Amino acid sequence: MKYFYKIIILFFLFTFLNSCGYVPVNSQDKTNFYISEINFNGSRTINNHINLELKKYRNYKKDIKSYQIDITSAYNKVVTNKDDQGDPKNYNLIIITDIKTVSDDGKEMNKTFKRIISVSAKKTKITEINEEKKYKKKLASLIGKDIIFFLQAIDK
Repeated sequence: MKYFYKIIILFFLFTFLNSCGYVPVNSQDKTNFYISEINFNGSRTINNHINLELKKYRNYKKDIKSYQIDITSAYNKVVTNKDDQGDPKNYNLIIITDIKTVSDDGKEMNKTFKRIISVSAKKTKITEINEEKKYKKKLASLIGKDIIFFLQAIDK
């Protein structure tokens, strides 16, 4: 009997969400801009991950605002805590990205995005390096999404 109630609740929930007009905030169909040109400086791996996020918005669309973007990124790994032998115990991974946007009407804007994550050191270096790569990719992807939200919010 409980199984039957769960099915009914899921059916009504699914029907309600489909009929209420729910659309994700960052839906690509509702964008009011496109990116005409992107220039990168700084950390190549960070810039590649940011570029993957921005690639969807590079398609030309008529009658909407276009932006030229200059992106400068930097990556730092800062030791925050050491053990008695002087080996790192904890460290912060920091990605700082400065962007300069120029719209098609000549309006310039500058913005800095910063993402930090604290990570504990691992016993083996290979595990630590793989984890660092994973977090670097995740933080760069988040900065790419931050840039998209920033561009969407400029004209609102």
